[in-house]
Amino acid sequence: MSNGMTLDDTDLDEAKQALRDVMTDAQAPAAARAAAARTMLELGGALGRHAAPPVDTSKPTSEMSRASLLAELAALEDPDAAQPRTE
Repeated sequence: MSNGMTLDDTDLDEAKQALRDVMTDAQAPAAARAAAARTMLELGGALGRHAAPPVDTSKPTSEMSRASLLAELAALEDPDAAQPRTE
């Protein structure tokens, strides 16, 4: 953060819970619910610049390099470790 503060796991958990509360509050404005949902998707790596790159299924595994195969395996084991293809 720009003010020198750091977030710990408790802060992150509270922020996620606040977002969940807004997402599930039927009385909250639709724009607020949508923004909270989008932020949760971004935090989860499903959307935005931190999202895992899409898997290119156009190339058979027999034609992939070792590095690409290892990157695909890492993405399957841990979606947060997904790396872009090197080919």
